Amino acid sequence: HHQYLTPEHEQELLAPFVQRAQTGGMLTVAEVQQAYRERAGREVARSTIYRLLERHGWRKVVPRPRHPKADVAAQAAFKKTAPRGTPRGLAPG
Repeated sequence: HHQYLTPEHEQELLAPFVQRAQTGGMLTVAEVQQAYRERAGREVARSTIYRLLERHGWRKVVPRPRHPKADVAAQAAFKKTAPRGTPRGLAPG
C-alpha cells in the first residue's frame, strides 16, 4: 500500500473539518487537499483526497439549489392554492 499518512494521522488531519461539519459548515475537497499537501509535504492528486474521505465515511452532500430570483412567497401561495393531484392521477369522471 502506498500511503503518505497513517490512518491515525488522517484522523488528526480531518478532525478540524469534522468539527466544522458538525456545526453546519461546508468544506470543499480543495481545502482538505491543501491541508493534506501541507501535512504530507508533497503534492497529492484530488482522487487521493476523495479516497481518503471515503475511507473515513464521508459522503458528498450539497445544499439543494435555489434560483437566485425565486419568489419564496409566491411558491408558498401556490402550494396552498394548487389543486391536489395531477391530471394523470385523477380518476376519469
